[in-house]
Amino acid sequence: MYLPIVTRERLRDGRGPWRTEPFGAEDAIAQPPLSVVGEEPAELARVPRTFSLRKPFVSVIPDATLIGPSAFALDSQGRVLMDSVGPDFDDGTPGFFALPMDVLVKRLTARPQIVIEEPVCSLVTTFSWIYGHWLIEGLPRLEGYELYRQRSADKPLLMINEHPQSWKMQSLELMGYGPADLMLWAHPAARVKTLILPSIRRQSGWPEPRACAWLRERLIGGLPPPAPSSPRYASRVLVSRGNAPGRRILNEDALMETLAPLGFARYQTDSMHFAEEVRLFSGAEIIIALHGSGLMNAVMSPNRPLVIDLFDGFWSSDFIKLAAAIGARYACVRGQPVRAKAHGRWVDNDCLVDVDAIVRLIQATEAERGR
Repeated sequence: MYLPIVTRERLRDGRGPWRTEPFGAEDAIAQPPLSVVGEEPAELARVPRTFSLRKPFVSVIPDATLIGPSAFALDSQGRVLMDSVGPDFDDGTPGFFALPMDVLVKRLTARPQIVIEEPVCSLVTTFSWIYGHWLIEGLPRLEGYELYRQRSADKPLLMINEHPQSWKMQSLELMGYGPADLMLWAHPAARVKTLILPSIRRQSGWPEPRACAWLRERLIGGLPPPAPSSPRYASRVLVSRGNAPGRRILNEDALMETLAPLGFARYQTDSMHFAEEVRLFSGAEIIIALHGSGLMNAVMSPNRPLVIDLFDGFWSSDFIKLAAAIGARYACVRGQPVRAKAHGRWVDNDCLVDVDAIVRLIQATEAERGR
């Protein structure tokens, strides 16, 4: 059965019953300075050395339909707008795997009883409930939303998922948005008279450098003055997963004992208020973390940090591409995977890392920077 879609390129080029406004500029990006400790991940060889980025855009879609818990958008002809689903794949193809199998059935059977009369800007995607995706893909879309507001008389509500996580609400508050600006998506289907859809600011896995800079400036600029009792954060950060059921550094205490004399401090960021995470990472110069969403916080650092990505066999290009977008150095360090008892998924393995190798990497990077 055929599922008709509207790709990002088609949406950008305005070939349909919608209006699209490009903004900003085209850009180019290149792999960052790179170090590899241990066996190189096979996927690294497939990461392009350079990549060209097209202009971002914001589209206005009349008579749209939203379906399912992830609010996939259909245009007036029933085609799935892929920028409402999630980012494209690393090779630039549409993100079909983000579409659950029941989407086609819902598309064919959905008869929306709800009609949303006022303009709405949707920030809901398949992955918007995941912290790292929200930070790199969700929040930067606000630039396109704000541009639309400047150029029109409308003030669309921002649509986010029902029961939003605390970090999502805290991040929106830091960007200047409160409950009165939001609409929670809680319908199996709804017709939207006017849907505002800013482009996802990530192309083939590469975050747009200008979007990262815009986001960083807004987040840091939105921070309230620190209270007298606020902690002073170290510029050398080890991100800990604490007592999480999986994907932990099993010899984290030994690693921290060795890193502490080098100026490192350990932080369990999943228990921090979002504003404090911004305050922490805005001063970071070295960030060490297991491969996962916590490394996305590097986008908050204006210091071109050294990003040390610890992985246990599972590796994706997400963080080398992020490092490229923020002008950071990137290093990946292979550890020894250990199956986590509470999780059956291999991507949730715990990890033992080579402490001495990490220290040598830091020392070598410092020596190179000092030349």
